[in-house]
Amino acid sequence: MMKLLSTYLTQLLIAFSGIALIAAQEAPAEKDRPPLHAAVFNFAEGSAELKGQGASTADLLNAFLSTKDGIFLVERAELNKILGEQELGLGGNVTTASAIKVGNLTGAQILVTGRIFSAGAKTFAVAKVISAETSRVYGATVSYAEDEDIGEVVEKLAGKIAKLISEKGDTLRSKAETYEEMIVRLKKGLKGPLPKVYVHITEEHLRRAVPDPACETEVQRVLQDCGFEVVENSEGAGISITGEAFSQFASRRGNLVACRARAEIKIKDLENKELIRNDRTTVGAVDLAEEVAGKSALQKAGLKLADHFVSNFKK
Repeated sequence: MMKLLSTYLTQLLIAFSGIALIAAQEAPAEKDRPPLHAAVFNFAEGSAELKGQGASTADLLNAFLSTKDGIFLVERAELNKILGEQELGLGGNVTTASAIKVGNLTGAQILVTGRIFSAGAKTFAVAKVISAETSRVYGATVSYAEDEDIGEVVEKLAGKIAKLISEKGDTLRSKAETYEEMIVRLKKGLKGPLPKVYVHITEEHLRRAVPDPACETEVQRVLQDCGFEVVENSEGAGISITGEAFSQFASRRGNLVACRARAEIKIKDLENKELIRNDRTTVGAVDLAEEVAGKSALQKAGLKLADHFVSNFKK
């Protein structure tokens, strides 16, 4: 009897070990997904009696979402600095079109905003989760009576939003394009002959010095792979791309560090001595090391700027 029981227990252990192994193999797919960068805006207020509650709701929501896995938040103070009071006060008036613009300026992939209004004896908070990359919009709603704790209500709303972002993450972020796919896309329809290009973008990672110019290197790499001749000095060039870039620590979640980078460039026609255009971008990146996250963000900024530049030469 003891032998049979021992055999049975062994079989159970093997079975549970197999289940645990399968779960361990499946789990990384979710964990390996890079966190989504989100920005929380003030909620619009449906009546004068609710004045001030839109900003309070956003502040609480920002605090609760900052504890959720898979989300890195753009600090509201940073939003204020980048966009200014007028645009920060857009609140529930943020549209999918303005979300793309704000996303480009702040590096946020998702904008969270909404509206609060009263109906009968209850107040409703309706949140909108807007993707700046795919324009998809999702909603989450909570309601509360006057005597209820607003903190608990907003915490519940944060839970709903975090769950929504986790479940709908694939539709909130644009499909990842490989570098090779990007080069094929950019080369298709390029007008020739292509000019010689001089690229010089200074950069730094705030708080710490880092070697090699990742943004400049990435721009040069893309241009060369698309068929442009990149020259060492401006004297032999038809076009110059000059500018500045920097990366900065954004936030930390466990062992992961998020950094954001901003790059600004001027593109000049050296032969005619004309300014063709100015361009800028803000992006984010996550890694285990701050320096690597900063360099990755600068690299992504260079990739986006190069994409914009080459696209101007397409038929």
